[in-house]
This record gives sequence, structure tokens and C-alpha cells, in this order.
Amino acid sequence: MGEVVSSGAPAPVGPVLTSIEQLDEAQIRPDSVRRLSSARVALADYRLLQHDFPELSDAALLRRFPALGSLPEDERRRAMSAMVDRWLVEHAGLISEAQLGQNVVNSEIVTTGPALPCHRPPGYGRSAIVALDEIRAADWSCQGEERGGLLDLKGVGVAAGTRPHAGPYGSGLEYLGVALGDYLLKRLVDAIFTRTVPSLSTVPVYAVLDLGFDIVNGWNGTGPAGVHVRRAHRRPPGGSSIPASGSNAEAMSTFIELLLRSYGLTSVNNGNCLTIEEKDGELSVTSSGRDITLALDADDLRRLREFKGDRGDLRIERINIQLTRDVDAGGRVAQMFDFGHVNVRAEFHNPLASTVSDSWLCIGGVLWPGSASFVMPDPRLSAPLAGWHKRAVNELCFGLAREVRAGTRTSGEVKETLEAMLGELVSSWSEREASDGLIQNVS
Repeated sequence: MGEVVSSGAPAPVGPVLTSIEQLDEAQIRPDSVRRLSSARVALADYRLLQHDFPELSDAALLRRFPALGSLPEDERRRAMSAMVDRWLVEHAGLISEAQLGQNVVNSEIVTTGPALPCHRPPGYGRSAIVALDEIRAADWSCQGEERGGLLDLKGVGVAAGTRPHAGPYGSGLEYLGVALGDYLLKRLVDAIFTRTVPSLSTVPVYAVLDLGFDIVNGWNGTGPAGVHVRRAHRRPPGGSSIPASGSNAEAMSTFIELLLRSYGLTSVNNGNCLTIEEKDGELSVTSSGRDITLALDADDLRRLREFKGDRGDLRIERINIQLTRDVDAGGRVAQMFDFGHVNVRAEFHNPLASTVSDSWLCIGGVLWPGSASFVMPDPRLSAPLAGWHKRAVNELCFGLAREVRAGTRTSGEVKETLEAMLGELVSSWSEREASDGLIQNVS
């Protein structure tokens, strides 16, 4: 059972999309999913769910289940939480039909009921959108409180016409431990934004579900599969996550990366770097972990040699801040999503580049170490490596995932553990708003 539903909390801000049309995406494709027999809630934000879905409000639950009114307060709250959990499992505990019928990347998947419609915007990969009006379970219908609504599900399986495979992002699935770690890092970014630039936000997460089956022989071996349940949001048209040069999105992704770096966080990892190495007068170039030397012509290699100059081997770190569609650099308004690649570092030593779609090798402006705008972590604010480095976060969250699967840790306990870890770090921050100078420098 999850944490107790709490009424009277302030409502979350931001738009709530209630129909597929509001996604404003011309290239969206129809697909289908089935309900899982084995899903359970691993973590949930009941306040957010009750705000966005009126059918889950206290009043609506009391109308639907009148016997709740006769229960003592604490018992009634626990019963309401259990009902919201059931609603989550019925409307988000789903898997794509294309994921079924194979045991190459996952253990056996057991489903129930008929195929249900879902929607795949371009660039969503293992994510899909479900519209509640199209999939609402029978016992949650015809009560008058529902107003439609959308759920964004990450880790729901491959799209129609795709076969799951063991390559990067090819399984269609997400480890439950990764989903919990993503939530923890999202909450850390939330705290930084709230403390520094409240007009920035992250895409809200309703819940993380344990799907009840395993990813098999993935990058972290065999372990529980999970799904992020997020508020639906509009992404850039066509699904591209790489902004154009000079755009609001380029400016804001750079701004956010520098802001996060003052707290020791970065969106950069081996998957989005360009490395230039030289041996015996020959250049070797790797982009996002792939050797692209043979794909470069003589002019490319000349430009790279000039760019490197007399420096030794050079690693250019390309920003990977992913933003929703509506961005206003002047007002510092943006919403960030996906945190699985975010990591913590004690120092930064490599040049940092904005990532743009219409520039050579996707390199926009470059900040070099030692320049006035090159940000290093503030030791009074930085998340400590011992607890917050990706390895430590994975160790914690994969452990929690195993306990959820074993039934020895409740969803409420999972959330309490993660929020306590965040609270300890936030309480250690000094009163000084260390980002003030940074914000002025990068505006």
C-alpha cells in the first residue's frame, strides 16, 4: 500500500493536457497495449494524481465508495491510497502488444483483457501516451467526475512493427531501479530550480510502477522492469530533442546545464561527447561512443585539427538537457524531462558545447575551461559523490526495486527513503543564493 492520500495540499502548477489533440503533434501514430496481470505501484504522488484527475479526489472517492465515510480518518486515508493504487495499475500497468510473444529481452509477460489503444508521438521510442477516455476501466466510468486525461508511460515496450532486441534502448523496457533513480534525480533538479529559478520546472511524475516481470540480461543483468507514469506534455514538433542554433531551447539548455553544474550536476555523459585523439600524426574521432573517423573527409579532419590546436587529446562535452516545446529564454521559462543520464561530478575540466541540430557535428557555442562563464561546482552546494554519483544512486535504487518486487518494501517506504535522502542534502545548503552571479553571467 502507498502513502496515505493527503487532502488540502497546494495544487501543482502547469498545464494538464486532457486529449490527444492537445499534444499538437501531426506525426503521432496509433498503437496498442494490454493490461498486465502483475503490475504494482512502487512509488506514487497522490497529491498530484488527485489534482490532475478529479475522479481520484476525496469527494469523488467517497461518492463512488460510500462505505469509506464510516471508517476512522487514518483507515479511510489508507483505503483511499489503495484505491488510487488500483486506478494506477489499471490505467498505467500496460505493455505494448509488440513486446509480447518473445522472451529474448524479458521474462514471461502475462496480460489480461483485450488490446487497448495507445499513441506514439515521434521520437518517443519506448514511451507511449494513453488517453483515459479510450482505456478507462469499466468500474471507473460513468460517475461524472472524469474529464478525460492523458498518461505518458516510459518503458511500456517497443512500438508496433518493431522487434525487441538487446542493443541500447532496443528492449523497449526500463529497469525499475533506473526509473526510481530517475525520479530521485528529478526531485533534486526540482529542489535546485525552486531555490534558484522558480520559473523552471520538470515534467511531473505521477508514479513509478513495478511491471511484475524482469528485464533479462540487460546492461545491469536481470532485474525488475518498471514504468514511469508522467504528466503528458508537448515536445518539439517531429520529436527532435536537439534544438536549432540561436533558438530559445539552445539558450535555455545551456543556462540550465550551467545552473546545475554549480550544484555538481551535469547532463553530460559518454553518450554525448566528441573525443579527438591524435597518435603518430593521425586523428581518431569518436562521437557518442562510436568511432566516426572513416566517415569524415579531409576537410573535416583539417577543421578538427585546427580546433584541437596544440592541445593533447580533446574531449568536448555536449549538453543533453531535454526540454518540452514551450521555452522562453527571456523569461527563463522551460520544462525539463528525462534524468537517467544526469550525474554528479566533483569538478569539470573539459570544454562544454551546446548541442544544436544545424551545426557541424552538432556543436554550437563552446565554453572553455578557465573562461569567465565556465562553471565549477560550489563545494557548499554540491551533491556528495558518496551518495549521489550514478553508481551510488543505482546501487540504492536497484536495491529498492528488488525489495519492492519481494514485497518487503512498500511504495510509501520507497518514497520516504528517496525524499529523506533529498531532504538531507537540501537542508545542508547554505542560505546564500550562490546561483545569483551565475544567472547574471549566462543570461
